[in-house]
Amino acid sequence: MKQRRWRRGALLISLLFMGGNGAAVFHARSMTHFVDGGPKTGRPESLSLFEKLKVVAFGVRIPKPKAKTSPQKLNLRFEVHRVKSTDEQILDAWFLPAESGRAVAVVFHGYGGEKSRMLDEAQAFLDLGTDVFVVDFRGFGESTGSSTTIGYDEADDVASAVDYVRSLRPGKKILLYGESMGACAVLRAVAYRGVAPDGIVLVGVYGRMLDTVVNRFKLMGVPSFPAAHFLVFWGGAINGFNAFSHNPEDYSKQVSLPTLVLHGAKDERVSEESARAVFEGLSGKKRFVLLKNSGHGKPFGHDRAAWLKEVRELLERLG
Repeated sequence: MKQRRWRRGALLISLLFMGGNGAAVFHARSMTHFVDGGPKTGRPESLSLFEKLKVVAFGVRIPKPKAKTSPQKLNLRFEVHRVKSTDEQILDAWFLPAESGRAVAVVFHGYGGEKSRMLDEAQAFLDLGTDVFVVDFRGFGESTGSSTTIGYDEADDVASAVDYVRSLRPGKKILLYGESMGACAVLRAVAYRGVAPDGIVLVGVYGRMLDTVVNRFKLMGVPSFPAAHFLVFWGGAINGFNAFSHNPEDYSKQVSLPTLVLHGAKDERVSEESARAVFEGLSGKKRFVLLKNSGHGKPFGHDRAAWLKEVRELLERLG
């Protein structure tokens, strides 16, 4: 009798393990592979109980992000550029020249965004006398592809964009500006892709991939163990990398460039502790600024004066 109970228990555990992994594979794919058109699943903290149950059962639905506006609609001069990255991916980019153009800010969006989402920041850089090169990562906007690795392969896109800008504006100083996933890709590009800009601005950067996924479960009010671990494992396996090692706080230890870290005090997705872990790893001249009115990403809209002050000062330090 005891032996039969043990076998039944072992069978039940095995079935739960396989079922959990099967669900994780499904969810990991839905979060990293975009669909064609249709409605997008809302932010986890804004979902109703029914919507949360629907996500658990059917996964998230994320259409490929598309531009909602353009520099032309804002009366900004711009040029369209196409940059070849690795794996034959073609990145769509806008170049916006400033009057003086003392430097070039190469700007990268976050997960679920695209380059038109960064036009407010682009306008601010122009006002500060800095050329702007704003890029769609692979899979986003008008770039080729329909999937993302949350900053891992996107580090190659950063490297390719910087090489392109150096040929486009030879001799100009380069500032990399990354928001959330874009910040992660920037750090990885500097740490492991030989990218050497003159300075970096990181906005809403997370410390560890697992912590970020765990926090997403918390926002939905769903237990994170072991589902978050399954999701991280399969998210990496499906896309060809080890997601447990995809950690900006580790990448930052290889970075010794002048760096400004901007973090929103109201950020529900990335804790201040997580962002500070990245900051502590940096070995160059650095500054951490907590923006009191901002949430995750997009601090320019809520703390405009602080953003302008800090970015202006960084540009001045770069000469």
